[in-house]
Amino acid sequence: LQKLTPGRVYAVLATNGIHRSEDGGQFWDEVTEGLQKYNGGKNIRQAVLLPGGEQDLLLLATDYGLIRSTDGGLSFEAVEMLTPPNSAAITSLAVSSRNGREIYYAAGGVLHRTLDGGHEWTTKPLPTARAATAMLVDFFNPQILYLGAARIDKK
Repeated sequence: LQKLTPGRVYAVLATNGIHRSEDGGQFWDEVTEGLQKYNGGKNIRQAVLLPGGEQDLLLLATDYGLIRSTDGGLSFEAVEMLTPPNSAAITSLAVSSRNGREIYYAAGGVLHRTLDGGHEWTTKPLPTARAATAMLVDFFNPQILYLGAARIDKK
């Protein structure tokens, strides 16, 4: 099981990056400096946090693509994807709570899955014409992936 750090809280803002508090939310530090080197990296569509004591895993679905931090937002690295940066409109994101290298994301009617943190990906068409807007890997049985879909109206 993962160890939680008492008092540590994250706030992820869609266009203003990530803020972290070590005292339950009284004082906040912005931890987005490392995202600035990725074009569109501060435009966060979804975030997944896997708490692990000193080394929280943050995985972000951004306009750039997938970006990860393995040190609670102090540094960031791009996750290798099949699509080039700034080309995939990621609509949902999930990570196995038992294995932070098992990542799922949906974009353009396709489900993407990696078991090794992004080095190799497999894809499957979604079973619906709607966009996958929510995903969750079952905590007790990581072989089960829950998917919610909705129509996304273009503005």
